[in-house]
Amino acid sequence: MLNLFLSNRSTTVIIIPIVLLVFWFGSFFQALPVNANPTFVYALFYDVLAAYPVYNRIFGFVAAVFLIFFINRIFNTNDFYSQENAVPSIVLIIMLGAWSGFHFFSPIYISMVFLLMAINRVLRIYHQKAVLRELFDASFFIGIAALFHYPLALFVLSIYGFLFISRSFSFREAMLPLLGLSLPFYFLGVAFFYFDIQPDFFKYSNPETIKSLLFEGGLTQRFYLVITVILLSVSLFYLFRLFERSKVQVQLSRKFLLIFFINGVLVYWVCLVYYPIIESALFLVLPMALIIPFFIFESKPLIQNLGFYFWLISALLFDYLLI
Repeated sequence: MLNLFLSNRSTTVIIIPIVLLVFWFGSFFQALPVNANPTFVYALFYDVLAAYPVYNRIFGFVAAVFLIFFINRIFNTNDFYSQENAVPSIVLIIMLGAWSGFHFFSPIYISMVFLLMAINRVLRIYHQKAVLRELFDASFFIGIAALFHYPLALFVLSIYGFLFISRSFSFREAMLPLLGLSLPFYFLGVAFFYFDIQPDFFKYSNPETIKSLLFEGGLTQRFYLVITVILLSVSLFYLFRLFERSKVQVQLSRKFLLIFFINGVLVYWVCLVYYPIIESALFLVLPMALIIPFFIFESKPLIQNLGFYFWLISALLFDYLLI
């Protein structure tokens, strides 16, 4: 099965839905979560669907499917790897499925879609003279994503990181991302004022909540996390090694993956302190789903298969047997 994802053969279009359905079926064994509704926009979407469990699960599945195919298109369009493949799709399926990502519709899925749109815009910057449109669009998409969870606004740092490694300094280019990011918040502020809604821009976590999000995990969860960390570490090693033998454009794209991942780690830890939600791990899923494929691309066949299938088994155990 793994060899099919390493190519662009049409057979993968059949296998991807099967793997999706396996993880989706496991989610029915778990109760729908009770969330804290961290922001006003998040609550608008979450409260409506939480009242309809069946539709909640269906919309969760559909949103995850869209993310899975969208991330694969971005990966191949931007030449992260020399050969077109479907590895990012299977990696994202495993990561979302392990965290019961098909279990219910999280408004964070909408944020993840806009983050992918922002990534796509940022990677168009290289070798263009006029990049103001791309900068504005990318930061505007991040601003929309942040309406559902305010700490996501920090992903604008990825834009500045890519500008730093790819272009000389320009005051207009430095200021435009801030403008694009602030525009959705301006409209949100106007809506708060017009409808007389109490702003919710400041919300802190208590130590008990942080402890529960970090340390209250079962055996299958810890097993999955250990294997994931190992795969990620090896993937980062291969990614660093590829920097030296890449063309300039491909090298910049791959360096952006590293910037995006570091930015995701920062966002994750900020989310533990401000606006804590159970989906905090999803903020690391996107960058990791773009980096872990390098383990599968570059490792030896035996290590590649052992690592992948152990990881898949651990994810299925986490999904079906949360102990």
